[in-house]
Amino acid sequence: MAPRALTRAAPPTRWERRLRDLSAWLVAPVHGSTLGVFRMGLAFNMLVQNGHFHSMFREFERSTLTMPYPGLGFFLPPTPATGDAMLALNLWSLYFLFFGCFTRVAAVVNWITFTWLFSICESNHNNHYVLLCHVAFLAACVDLSWMSIDRELVLAWRRARARHRGLRNARHTRADKLIPRWHLLTMQLIMSIPYFFGAIAKMNVDWAIRSQPATMWFGRRDHWVFSLPYFSTFISLGGIGFDLTIVPILFSPLRYVIGFPAALFFNGMNKFMFNIGVFPLVMTCSLVLFLPPAFFAHIPVMAHKYLGDLLNPRVSATDMANDLWTHAVPDWFGASTKKEKQDDDRDVESSNPPGEERRAREHASGRWGWLTRARLVPLVFMTGLTVFHVSFCQRHFVLYGGDPSWTEEGHFHAWHMMLRSKNGDAVVRVFTDEAELRECEDAPFSCEGGVLIHMEDDVGVGHRQMRKVTTKPHCMLLWIDHLKRASTKAGRPLAGVLVDDCYALNARKEQKQTIPGVNLLPYASRYEIMGTTAIGKWMYPVVPNFAPFPEEVKCEMDALRRRYDRRKAKAWFSQLYSDAGIQRQGKVWRVDGGEEAYVWDARGRRGWWNGWWDTSEA
Repeated sequence: MAPRALTRAAPPTRWERRLRDLSAWLVAPVHGSTLGVFRMGLAFNMLVQNGHFHSMFREFERSTLTMPYPGLGFFLPPTPATGDAMLALNLWSLYFLFFGCFTRVAAVVNWITFTWLFSICESNHNNHYVLLCHVAFLAACVDLSWMSIDRELVLAWRRARARHRGLRNARHTRADKLIPRWHLLTMQLIMSIPYFFGAIAKMNVDWAIRSQPATMWFGRRDHWVFSLPYFSTFISLGGIGFDLTIVPILFSPLRYVIGFPAALFFNGMNKFMFNIGVFPLVMTCSLVLFLPPAFFAHIPVMAHKYLGDLLNPRVSATDMANDLWTHAVPDWFGASTKKEKQDDDRDVESSNPPGEERRAREHASGRWGWLTRARLVPLVFMTGLTVFHVSFCQRHFVLYGGDPSWTEEGHFHAWHMMLRSKNGDAVVRVFTDEAELRECEDAPFSCEGGVLIHMEDDVGVGHRQMRKVTTKPHCMLLWIDHLKRASTKAGRPLAGVLVDDCYALNARKEQKQTIPGVNLLPYASRYEIMGTTAIGKWMYPVVPNFAPFPEEVKCEMDALRRRYDRRKAKAWFSQLYSDAGIQRQGKVWRVDGGEEAYVWDARGRRGWWNGWWDTSEA
């Protein structure tokens, strides 16, 4: 039988070659010094944030509910003892992460505990907490072990084993400190996302043209800087320009001349003007990621070398021409001898035994033979990371109607930072009788049935939570759902809830938010459902700037405040909680003298997903 002719594989297409080059670039080795220093800075800033969370469960004890984010209702709040233990566990994991002891385990524990603590209640919301959750997750996925106790112990063990085997060269190689490039790129991208998408969020009429709410905020300040002409306009337009250009600059050679000074000034101004927690410090710390990867590894070598060269100079210009972005510890400052450089190159080449290297070349001879697991994982991971962050934070353009600053739909995790100021008032009419509810639904403006209450008169809601309830539609619905559970336990279930309100967004004219005569009880656990919107169902859209003002949305806040009796409203809340067995013992609200009220309330929420996937019409 004649031998079968060998068929030649088709040549790769242009896109296949580009994909192969991209995968090779992602897995190319770089030094891990900048990621190691970033690990320390991240751990320090999260330690500061842990201190801000220390009284979280004391505040929950003084309230009767928690308010989870849309779709995150499965993060049930623990008891105060368990919550304090989680805070302590998070604290110790950050200490371990800072010093690099059990680095990977500490990063995983930090991610789980911090994300859980943050997701319990919207009263603790801040955009930089969202960023810290993502960074903590990615820190558990990449190698942060440079300058860690773990790495030094491993290298010491390798040196001891090499000496035990009688090897003459027992020093650890510089290849031991290398990481794949995609580890560094992942952290660079996640720290760049708030800048770029923050610029997209700022491109709206309120911020870019009216300079609101900056003008309103600065008008309340006493410092002379805030009274400078066009200062708020400078801040608004300058913020868009900075956020839009800083990411390309940080990835370009201009980062040292323009990028770093601009980022330091921008984050310093954020801290001075808004005092938004650790966010400016975290973003300042992230600048180390854009230094050459071996920068910090070379500082002690450079210092030792040049202190010695003061007496015996022997550094040439050629020795200083090496790039700090190469796979081995660079010789940018001429700190290594030619022999050491050759040893480094030999160490990197010897990481694959000759037999494995030959088989790898033979396997790669096929059309897709280069796509090994080591190259496929970074491609899939980076693609998924990019697609998620690009699509999820822009979902409000596709899935929902209206301005997210008004409706809150798609606002969470969309990097709409410091872009709104919403104030107003609302009165709530609760019904236990179906006939009264139907009568008021038909004639809401002449309704006299039910009990007229005010949100702020609820004695069972903490101050930080009430700030969210009175301004955020989602939190208002969660509060209504809480009243439903308390009323059911008290033996008089609610038949419906009507709301009459008046709000102003970013110094615009006051208008109604809730459609009068719409019972909100069926919508209480169905907010921000995927692909549906509250606009037209129970919420009015915000009137666009410079547009005619419809008569149906006109309102007056003073008229709302004159329509109810505060003493009667507070008495109604007190009687409700008393009948439901929800009473305050000292400063702690408890149910039937046992468990904490906020824990009981969380267990009663409908569905662990809190209605996220329930797309049926109410």
